[in-house]
Parts: sequence; C-alpha cells; structure tokens
Amino acid sequence: MDFDKSQIQSWIKNDRKASLAKYLMSGTHHGRPGCSSKIKGKVIELICAELDEESQFLWGKDLLHSKEYVAREIGCRLVSSGWKKHKKEVQNLMVLAAEDGDWEVREYAAGLFARVLALDFEKVSKIYLKWSKAGSPNLQRAIAVGVKYRAIDGNEDEAKTILDILKNMMPETDEYLRKNLGPFAIGDAVLPRFPKPTIKMLKKLAKDKDVGVRWNVAMSFSSAASRKFKKEGLPIVQSIAFEDSKLVARAVKKALRNLEV
Repeated sequence: MDFDKSQIQSWIKNDRKASLAKYLMSGTHHGRPGCSSKIKGKVIELICAELDEESQFLWGKDLLHSKEYVAREIGCRLVSSGWKKHKKEVQNLMVLAAEDGDWEVREYAAGLFARVLALDFEKVSKIYLKWSKAGSPNLQRAIAVGVKYRAIDGNEDEAKTILDILKNMMPETDEYLRKNLGPFAIGDAVLPRFPKPTIKMLKKLAKDKDVGVRWNVAMSFSSAASRKFKKEGLPIVQSIAFEDSKLVARAVKKALRNLEV
C-alpha cells in the first residue's frame, strides 16, 4: 500500500478518524488485512506532529473504540498523551487495550503501559502494584511487559518497586502471563539491568511453596541474557532441581541447560 502523506494530513486536520481507520486496514500484514508496522509508525508521527497533546488523547480514545484492530493499535500509542489531565480515563483505556481480543493490539497495549509508567513512575507504579495482585492475566501480562520496557530505561532507584510488581504476579499459573514474566520480563531485562536485587529476590523465592513462583524463578535463568549470571544462577536453580512438580522440573531442566552452555 502507498503512504499518502497529504491525504493522511487532511484526514487528521478534518477529524476524519473513520477514513483513516479504513485506510489503515488496506494492504496485508501478517497474512491478514492491515497496514505494515512502518506505515503505522509514519501515521503516528503525523498525528503527533499535527495535533497537540489533548487532541492526540481524544484521537487515541476514539481509535481505541474502533472496530478496526489497526486503528486500536494507533490508539494505544496516543492515549498516554492525556495522562496529565485525564488520569482516571487513561487508566480505563489502558485496561480496555490490555483486554483487547486481538493479540497485536495487546502488544501495543504493553507499550502504552511502559509509556505511562515512564511519565509518572511514582503514581503509576502504585497502580500497577494493585493491578498486579488482582488483575486478569491479560492485564497482568501488559504490566509485566510494560515493566520490562521500563526496566531497560529505568534507574536503580526504581528497581525495588519494579521487582515488587513482578513478584506479585509470579504465583499466577496462566500460561500467557508466565511466558512473559519469568523468562521474558525478569530473565531478559530486569536481571541484566538490576542484577544484585534481582538475584537476591530469586534466591529467596526459590524456597517458596508456590509452584508458579518456583517456575518463574527457574525460567528467569532460561534466557540468553541470563547466561552471564551462571555463577549466581546455578545454585538458585539447583536448589529446586528435585522439585516434584513436573511443570517446575521442566523449567529447572531448561534453565540448567541454558546456564551450562
């Protein structure tokens, strides 16, 4: 599909969201109707260049209620602009995005969670601490991935809070969440970024009675990024090596193979 800059600018200036949403569904992406990530990026850049923060938020809010999944993805990118003035409404939209029925929209939702956390870490981290205890697996997954992105750019002062948020979700057994928590959020990002407090936490949690917690501890050492922590990781993983849970036993074997490369 072609990128018609002048036409898109006209739709933005004239508040033609429906026309833009229809355009975004032209072309093919991942074997289904929809524009490419490159086109989406250009559209987002144009919207942000043409509109002030308040207007970006209003566009994002409307697009998140669109029937076109690509429009909802664009909406995820825009609604964080309203955080200063519309905190409660942005929170509701974040939940809506995280619970979306389309997996690609949920991927964009994780980016939204990361951006809002970066805008107001003190306040938003408290919200995530609450949601991480009582939210649905989809909501928790958005938090886990969003926190992962934040950890990459964050500082040491944020480490404890980030770890507390992730720790809240470790007992959860939902597969969709688990795959994005131990091996992805912790092993790929938080462990390399904040090794000392993360190792300390994992060492303590390796003794936890909960199967989900121990699974996440083991899988935190299954990523390529965790291999440089072989010295610290092996004793932790080995301490749960004789676990009678098949789920945890498989996680331990995978972690040991990874660390012993």
